[in-house]
Amino acid sequence: MNLINNALKFTEEGFVKCQIKPLGDDNILMEVHDTGCGIAEADQAQLFSAFSQVDTSMARRHEGTGLGLAICKRLVDAMQGEIGVNSQQGLGSRFWFTVSLPETEPLAIYQSGEHLPAMPSHHHILVVEDNPLNQTVARVMLERLGQQVSVAENGQEALDQLKADHGRFDLVLMDMQMPKLDGTETTQRWRDYEAVHQLPKLPIVAMTANVMPEHRERCIQSGMDDMIHKPFTRDELHQVIGRYLLNDESVESVSIHATVPIKSPESLGDSAGAVQVLDKRLCEELQSTFEPKALDALLTTFLTRLGERIARLNAYWQSEDRQALCLEAHSLKGAASSLGCAAIAEQASQLEQAALEAPLSELMIYLERLVALEATTKLALEQESMFV
Repeated sequence: MNLINNALKFTEEGFVKCQIKPLGDDNILMEVHDTGCGIAEADQAQLFSAFSQVDTSMARRHEGTGLGLAICKRLVDAMQGEIGVNSQQGLGSRFWFTVSLPETEPLAIYQSGEHLPAMPSHHHILVVEDNPLNQTVARVMLERLGQQVSVAENGQEALDQLKADHGRFDLVLMDMQMPKLDGTETTQRWRDYEAVHQLPKLPIVAMTANVMPEHRERCIQSGMDDMIHKPFTRDELHQVIGRYLLNDESVESVSIHATVPIKSPESLGDSAGAVQVLDKRLCEELQSTFEPKALDALLTTFLTRLGERIARLNAYWQSEDRQALCLEAHSLKGAASSLGCAAIAEQASQLEQAALEAPLSELMIYLERLVALEATTKLALEQESMFV
């Protein structure tokens, strides 16, 4: 995870790839390739020493401690393995390690789809989420899993519901970015309330589109128990909440992404080709979760409001209200992502990240792409028979 995290941090465009290969005699080779800034040959020798970062400007940007690779080396050494790097400045890097991992029999702990293990029904789950579309998707998925659902639109409302009847809820799904009180502050306040009133600990699972380790660390430090990445499927939702509703320690949540494409602003002109218009897997999930008329209504509402959102984004751009632009882009990213509209979600994500500092001319490129994707996405949804 550290090697992948480093590769993502220092790769602004191109790709990051993780590959795992058997070498025979129970030895495994793990490689992380990237097209990032690369490392000069003279600097490579000190990489695995404690408190070493070869590029101080990058260190300032990412607030690194310089301990990560040193810890990696100590772990690999403790497993009688080897770790190393091949890199060329300006072209990228290949970090690798080998360890001995004897083969064992797999554990059949989780099956997806129709083979889901039964989850006890009628548990009461509080969904804390400010986006109405995301509220609906989470509610329907949970109800299809046999759970009772209440919704709070922000952190303050969640605290009010929990304090009013804390014994009513078995688990909380907590969005991270919300008005009034965000997910981490809400969780910290509830944990304090639990401590003062000597209440049993209520499981709280973060819902977030952020996958970097520092975001997970924020969740855990605030008192959360786990996290699930948006957009999630019913299988993934079942898997993560099953740990707390089933009290089954054998159920594990594992998410593996082999290749993560990273785009630079210069590639925005043709980025619709780089990112699929729809997330086919999520579209199939929505079709199996919702009744056809309900899904039709949900998507129609999204597309109707999309034009209104784009108009607001354009108004914020014209008035140079960067903060409002960022918040609106975040909201659009969440809604589009939950409905499988991958290209719109990607453009909204890029706009959100760039909104506060990028030149206004660059931000207009994102807005133009969103306008073009409005019709493209509608056509793609029709072709996938997402409407009645």
